[in-house]
Amino acid sequence: LDNIHVGRRRSYLAAVAAYAPHEPTLEANIVAGLPARLAAIPERCAALRENVSGTYHLRHHPDERKQTVTLNVVTVRPQPNGTLLDFVVGDDGAALPHIDAVAKGYALVIDVGGETPDVSRFAPGLVLKDHDSLDFGMRQCERELALIIEREYGLRGIDQFNVWEIVSGGALSLRGRDVSVTESIEPILSEAADEIHRFACSVTNTNLDECSTVLVTGGGGALLFPYLKKHVPHAQLVSNPRFASARGFYKKAVMSK
Repeated sequence: LDNIHVGRRRSYLAAVAAYAPHEPTLEANIVAGLPARLAAIPERCAALRENVSGTYHLRHHPDERKQTVTLNVVTVRPQPNGTLLDFVVGDDGAALPHIDAVAKGYALVIDVGGETPDVSRFAPGLVLKDHDSLDFGMRQCERELALIIEREYGLRGIDQFNVWEIVSGGALSLRGRDVSVTESIEPILSEAADEIHRFACSVTNTNLDECSTVLVTGGGGALLFPYLKKHVPHAQLVSNPRFASARGFYKKAVMSK
């Protein structure tokens, strides 16, 4: 199995086992997401279903409790689809009142994740029209930001968690006082937002003005939102952007019961 299948299998098993930790036997139907580019390749979707679906026998420590979990990947969708579902569907699987307004025009979802930013455009009626992934993610920004912070403030060994804590807060503690890093990091974040905006325009072959609804999601999307909004003033940052796609796919699973 390649790493993406191993990682997702472990995540699904952990989630299902945590949902019902004391049930000896569990079966779960899964609505899975892939980066937009991969989700457009039938062979990649089939490989995910094949390499994740199956029956697994777990042993939980420290009590040596045994559990049998069956995973069944029923569908694979581009990751931005989950965010759009989360935006227009409630927790009970019923459509929210603003779904009609969203469905009347073109909707665009920009999902900025760690590995790839994904863009999906939906035609009126919430029909998927265009989608693709950009070949850089926030991991690249992490490295660049860490180097800048280390160089300009004399620090060493900053890991990814420290980077985002510093970036989110706009400051770091240096010799007992808070020091603003905004001026140092803004060029990197602004450049990343510029590239993602250009990519979104290329995927949709528009300047994005024709999209009446523009949603920004993902952990990276939350950080880049102020810079993306300069290009697309009517863009909206979804609630709970780090988990919006996962919430949307859960709602899809509820709707499919």
